[in-house]
Amino acid sequence: MDVTNSGRAPVQGPATFRVPSPGRTWLCRGYGLIQLTTTLAVVAIATATGAPALDNLLASNRISASVNNLSAHLAYTRSEAITRNAPVMLCKSSDGQGCTGAANWHDGWIVFQDLDGDRDRNEDEPLLRVQQRVGTLEIRYRGFRSSNWIEYRPSGYTEMNGTFTICDPSRSELARAVILYKTGRVRASKHSADGGALPCGGEAN
Repeated sequence: MDVTNSGRAPVQGPATFRVPSPGRTWLCRGYGLIQLTTTLAVVAIATATGAPALDNLLASNRISASVNNLSAHLAYTRSEAITRNAPVMLCKSSDGQGCTGAANWHDGWIVFQDLDGDRDRNEDEPLLRVQQRVGTLEIRYRGFRSSNWIEYRPSGYTEMNGTFTICDPSRSELARAVILYKTGRVRASKHSADGGALPCGGEAN
């Protein structure tokens, strides 16, 4: 009996791959030499202009983090002086144990209770906090009375003022300041206390 597939689509056989004849040409679409050269030039320009911007961003973030860290240590020193009703010191320290006048602030500092009032830590005086070296940044301080230490009194006052300058020597325009007042409070700034530019480096430690 003749069976027909009436009303239905014809049944398809298995797919076949057609091999091109020797005389037939296949066209390949892709980048030409001019397009490739242009693309590489654009990538090179983007890299050259973007890398310095990224480096500046990273340096700015490191400086901001250091500003926040130093401000937090100063606030902590003030708080401990009030809580303990006794003088508490923050001073430069290269070994994390005692005050070191010859060190720089970026070498590190300590916070301790100054029981005998000599502005130097003895073994029996409580060591409250230790800050290790801050990496490649420079931290320098120019202050009234001393550039090596800061004393907070039980009132929370320091009766001394000064300016910390934090900077990356290779990007001096990013320098930031932490300005200390006699009241013991601090503020961050892009300028010195008198509104001038911040020096990156210098004789002050």
